[in-house]
Amino acid sequence: MNEATRIEQCAAGGQVLASKALIERLDDGDVAALGLDPSRVVYRAIADIEGVDEKARRDAGSVAVADLL
Repeated sequence: MNEATRIEQCAAGGQVLASKALIERLDDGDVAALGLDPSRVVYRAIADIEGVDEKARRDAGSVAVADLL
């Protein structure tokens, strides 16, 4: 399974999704550049995103992502 591909497929209309694992690996400079407060980021499972196709649900449905825009 390629999680990055499934995450990309789930992003719609200019949406920018990032996995929880990626956000947790950002250093302080990256967090500042993105204007994020990791303690306030809201995550949801790919399976809970409206319009996600069955392949994404099956392959990466439990992957936690956040909408960065």
